[in-house]
Amino acid sequence: MIRIAAQHLFDGHGIVNDTIITVDGPHVISVETSSHPGERCDYSVAWVTPGLIDLDSGIGLKEESLGFEGNDLNEATDAVMPEMQAMDGLSPYDTSLEKSLMGGVTTALIMPGSSNVVGGRGAVVHMVGATANDMCIKAPFGMKFSLGNDPKQTHGEKRTPMTRMGNAFLIRDILTKAREYREKKKEYNMKYEALLPLLAREDVAFIQALRADDIMTAVRLAEEFGLRYVITGAFDADRVADQLKEKDVTIAFGPIIMSRSVDEAKRLHPENAVALLGSGTRTAIIAGHPNYPAKYLRISLGLLVGRGISPEQALGSVTSVPAGILGLDGYGEICPGSVADLALFKAQPWEPEGVTEHTFIGGTEVYARS
Repeated sequence: MIRIAAQHLFDGHGIVNDTIITVDGPHVISVETSSHPGERCDYSVAWVTPGLIDLDSGIGLKEESLGFEGNDLNEATDAVMPEMQAMDGLSPYDTSLEKSLMGGVTTALIMPGSSNVVGGRGAVVHMVGATANDMCIKAPFGMKFSLGNDPKQTHGEKRTPMTRMGNAFLIRDILTKAREYREKKKEYNMKYEALLPLLAREDVAFIQALRADDIMTAVRLAEEFGLRYVITGAFDADRVADQLKEKDVTIAFGPIIMSRSVDEAKRLHPENAVALLGSGTRTAIIAGHPNYPAKYLRISLGLLVGRGISPEQALGSVTSVPAGILGLDGYGEICPGSVADLALFKAQPWEPEGVTEHTFIGGTEVYARS
């Protein structure tokens, strides 16, 4: 049994002062307020939050500092590859995984990259494990789609897509064929089989779209086929915030911090995320690993808090909101019965000085600052 004293606890929904969290095995068994929270506790820290959750991540698929050998992010031999599974490319030895624990990140939805119009299926994983199976929470989960420049630049010189019209056509074509396959199913086809859970609304489409026009194309396609979906990236989403709110679209915004070296990122700014959060659009904040290290996901939140977003909403965007998107009961919150994925911080988590002191996954300490 472990007892953790926190001056400030973000429980996934609000901030509570002077608390003691008791962990037994993989779960939290109690959360209590105390006038003397540091007494008879194993840990005493300034802040405790649920372990941070990063969506649409390439961590473990594009390994740090390994070049071609460690790059399993995009199977770019075809623009339409729904049968690919991120679990098959995941390396538990990527040093970025250990570093993410240093930032309080405990869980990620890893997905194929954005070079293909249809990239394949993702996996929800913890950041530790001797094998990919050890890391896995659930897989396969999520189907990756990509609109915009990446598929055009990867495939356009030799084959479709050369244009945004081509991007949309390939998505519409494969979903139409998968729907027809579902009705007739004469001969087994792995591509179509991979899309059946999505068409049955048992899976979720994660559609990377950065420009406002691509975002609305994503919405149009998802509605046409009746998909459950999340728009990722969404750099220009502030331009269509009213439409997204009206349609109750979920956004995974980010990375907030990255080079504006590509045309589609020229309008990327923290204010765009602030506009989404302020409009009431369901929004998770993502690191965009490997474009921006998952370790520093928490630093992105400081750019939001500094622009008027409440600490509760900022912290929720990397804990309870992504947990809800992933359908992970007991994750992204701290309450009796919740999974004991915890991040313990020296100071305010969104500030540079708020370094991670300890990280727990399933009640086991997996990182301690020396």
